[in-house]
Amino acid sequence: QVSVAFTAPSNVGASAITSFRAQVGGVGTSGTSSPLVVTGLTNDTAATVKVWAINAFGTSAPSDASASFTPSMPKAYFIGGRNSSNAVTNAISYINITTTGMDSQSHGDLAANQGDGAGGCSSNTRGIYGGGGNGSANVNTIQYFTMSTSGNGSDFGDLSFSGADNTALSNITRGLFAGFVEGSSDLDTIEYITIASTGNASDFGNQTSGSSGIGALASPTKGIFSGGVNSENVIQHVTIASTGNASDFGDLTLGRYRPAGASSNTRGLFAGGFGGGDKNTVDYITIASNGNALDFGDLTENCQGKAGTSNKILAIIAAGPQPDPQSRIERLTIATTGNATDFGDISSRHKGRMGSCSTSHGGLA
Repeated sequence: QVSVAFTAPSNVGASAITSFRAQVGGVGTSGTSSPLVVTGLTNDTAATVKVWAINAFGTSAPSDASASFTPSMPKAYFIGGRNSSNAVTNAISYINITTTGMDSQSHGDLAANQGDGAGGCSSNTRGIYGGGGNGSANVNTIQYFTMSTSGNGSDFGDLSFSGADNTALSNITRGLFAGFVEGSSDLDTIEYITIASTGNASDFGNQTSGSSGIGALASPTKGIFSGGVNSENVIQHVTIASTGNASDFGDLTLGRYRPAGASSNTRGLFAGGFGGGDKNTVDYITIASNGNALDFGDLTENCQGKAGTSNKILAIIAAGPQPDPQSRIERLTIATTGNATDFGDISSRHKGRMGSCSTSHGGLA
């Protein structure tokens, strides 16, 4: 479907406009005001739309055609990580977020195996995956892939150091990476990239304290990190469009290591993680307002290291390496509270320590 906004003509002659018609090829809808939503379109097919005004004398000439657009099913992507044999993988898989019961499908392969907690983020057209390890050593590699067409990953650039157990978040233009462990040291460094280009990451600032194994989510303006390697309860925030150090946001309901993050434009969820044992707890925050997290509900299983993303309406929480490699994909309705429900299963090529992103997550307006 497509939402069509238009400006009504100011000169209507001798008869008032009674309705408008928006049409894409042979499919259209009518209504009395802007915007009009045209449904029944073909996903992944480019189109344009025209609008007509209607009064007692009949139908006007059409408007100029709109800019080209391509409707698509909102998709979540799972990238790299470890497979059911606990080996680092180069797999890229996806689900259609609104198609409950769908198991993940193959999208393509990364240019090289990359997992062990590398971070995933995206615009609405390009997925990014950076950091982690290749099974024998940590890497500083950043890779990208085009989400609208099946295909393999390509080299994007490098982070400034090799580290694992990191995370990532983004808005439509910029991706941030944080939460690295390099050797035996947890780093407080935050780095950023411009998603539409390629090149090496640049320094953004620092976390409030150095910690790996953090969760991440975003609105279009604000990035949120939470938790940490020592099962910390800290929540911290940054302004994505600027650079600078993170500031305190509030606290989780309990400290956790490796929570999954997912968000709408206004509300964020942190799910699962390790805190004196693997947890099924889901917390929520209102992103625009600093403060402590509140209880949202529970996942269907206790686990750490899950991957999280969303289409702004449904949060998708997938797989996880603890206590054993797991295949379950779960969903939560972000605007409400309540427990997670089963969505489907992830490919055996992924079972944990992977990145995730989507074409319509909370960081995208």
